[in-house]
Amino acid sequence: MTKINDIVEIALLTSQGVVNYSKNNPIEVKPGIFSPIYINLKNALPIYEVRHLLVRKMSELIGDEPDYICGIESGGTYYASAIADTLIRPVILYRKEDKKYSDKKRIVGMTPAKGSLVAVVDDVFATGLTVSGVVKFFKDLGCRVNLYSIFSYGLDKEIGDKLGVRIYSISNFRSLCKVAEKLKIFTPEDINYLVKHVDTYKNYLKSI
Repeated sequence: MTKINDIVEIALLTSQGVVNYSKNNPIEVKPGIFSPIYINLKNALPIYEVRHLLVRKMSELIGDEPDYICGIESGGTYYASAIADTLIRPVILYRKEDKKYSDKKRIVGMTPAKGSLVAVVDDVFATGLTVSGVVKFFKDLGCRVNLYSIFSYGLDKEIGDKLGVRIYSISNFRSLCKVAEKLKIFTPEDINYLVKHVDTYKNYLKSI
């Protein structure tokens, strides 16, 4: 029997194309990087009930303290915008690369004031490589930063310690595996295999 606080994991696992697992044919999650598991939260966007649930849970987690909500291109963009609307906060969109024309800025939206608190939102945290540049950008502006994700592979403390920030997530790899086993989506053997794979993500910490 699943618990009410498993609602996010249930939503992710039962939404088509969100939790992808392929042991024998690993998925290319980034150019040249293959993984047996891929969490694609863009596939949750067409499903109103799931989309609304994730935004509500993230908004509750973030609360009223931040001055700005920032979404990382492209996975965090929609969720940050919806969360900012819910919390009635300015939204900033962070480009992974500087724009090559027009304003050539790294961000869309206003530059946050020095000393303000920016809640940076991404859909998935894995190794910390994506968010490290975002944290540096806002810290260089004199801002305080907290990081938030819908799903984390479980290295929040390690990544947070390296970057000097706090990281919060509404779902994580181990919680997902527990619910997936209850729902008979993953076998114990699947989970053991995935745990060994996800443990290799620690190797990326030295690159942050």
